[in-house]
Order: sequence, then structure tokens, then C-alpha cells
Amino acid sequence: MLAVGLLRRFAGLSVAPTRAASSLIVVKSEGRQLKRPPTPFFQYLSQLRTELWKDPSAKRDPIAVAQLASKQWKAMPAEEKQKFVEANKVLVAEFSKKVDTGKAIPSKPKSPSCLFVSSQLNSGNKAVSMKQQLGTAAKTWRTMSDAEKQPFVQKAEEDKKRFEREMAEFKGSMSANELAMFEKFQAFKQQHRAKTARSVYKLTLVAGKSAVLSAWGIEPRGRKAKVYPTFDELTIAQRDAVEEATKKINDGMRKRVAHFRAECGIATTRS
Repeated sequence: MLAVGLLRRFAGLSVAPTRAASSLIVVKSEGRQLKRPPTPFFQYLSQLRTELWKDPSAKRDPIAVAQLASKQWKAMPAEEKQKFVEANKVLVAEFSKKVDTGKAIPSKPKSPSCLFVSSQLNSGNKAVSMKQQLGTAAKTWRTMSDAEKQPFVQKAEEDKKRFEREMAEFKGSMSANELAMFEKFQAFKQQHRAKTARSVYKLTLVAGKSAVLSAWGIEPRGRKAKVYPTFDELTIAQRDAVEEATKKINDGMRKRVAHFRAECGIATTRS
């Protein structure tokens, strides 16, 4: 059901809309739900709406006001916008004081290869792109001997112990209700983990979504027996279409996970 729902979403079929605006996300604090402070633009929108609707006879059209606010905000000088930015900083500071400090989920342990690749990256090197650096480091790792990899294997083991220790402390500091909420969030996060283009294509085939496949420019080979090409047999254009659909799915899932995390009152994972 989850796969079909995701496919329906990016295929443009009817799906109940979700609200991902940051101003709608709530955080729990001392049993209360606190609304996040509005962004500078939404502060301006609220101010403009109040001014326009002072007249009782004025037509109250929220969409028209939002469009007007958007147009005026884009044309507004930077120094005038700064007033709303500064006001937002004050609201955020006040919000932070009201919200519980929160317990951050310990960051997951890194693998030996990940630790090695990270050690090889140089963000200050403008001559070589980050993508090229990653590719070079990955190739180097595959050609390294076990003895050369050992220092990173040892670091990975230490990082795993660190994660297990922090996770035990993290769970130990929770009440029974908080722990139940955390487990619920972990299950939700697992259900909404990122998909690969290959898995999305496979799910689409299994679900028999011929309309979606057709939208990607993928047609069956035979008229009678609908045999579709494998993922590796797709053309560059077809694969790009699947990659774009996958990106939309993953972006949507990240927003839902972030929203659910806020509802659970769980802080963002530490880096």
C-alpha cells in the first residue's frame, strides 16, 4: 500500500495533500504544543492582511492578499526586509526558551570506508569537484590492502561503541511515554526511508502502473505480452525520468519524517 501511495503521488493522481510549511509544525513542550514562529515573509503577510482588512467592507480574499504580499516582498529593498528578519530572530529566541532542550538522537556509526572517504575530502580544493574527490577516494579504498584499511576499521569499531553507549544513555533518560514515542518515530522513519531509482522502477513494474511507465517514456516490448526492459536496459532519458520521480518521492518522505519528528518532540540528529 505504501509503494502504491507513493507512486500515485508522483504520477499526479489524487492523493490527500500534506502540509509541510514550517509555520504549521508544532513542538511539544511540557505537555503543550508550541507553534513555530512565522518566517519574515509570513510576518509581512500577516501585517499586510491586517492593514488591508481594517475596512469591514473590504473583500477578504486570502489568495489575492498572499499574491500581493509575494509580489511586494520580492520588490522590497533589503534594508526594509531586514526589519522583519530581526523581528523573526527575536521570536525564534523566545520560542527556543519555551521549548524543552530536547534529546538529540545519537548519530549513526560510520563504516570504515565512509571514515576513509571523509578523511580524503578537501572542501577548499576548488580545482577538483566534491563528486570527483568522492569517486577517487572510493576507488582508492577498493584497491587498499587489509593492513591499510585496519586503522579505519578500528575507528569504525570505536564509533560503533560510542553509538551504542550514547543510544543506551539516550533511551535511559526517557520516560516510558517518551520511549514509546521514540520507538514509534523509528518505525515511521524506517517505513519512510529513502528509495533508489532502481527500487522505484521495480515497484512500479510490480504495481503494473503502465500509465506511470508511459509517462517516463517506457513502453512494453510486445503488444500481447507486456514485457518491460530491466532498469539496466533503460535509455539515459528514461533513467533520468525515473531518477526525477525518485527525487520527488524522497523529498516528500523527508518532509513527512521531519514533520513527524517535530510532533514527537525529538531533536534533530547530531552531526
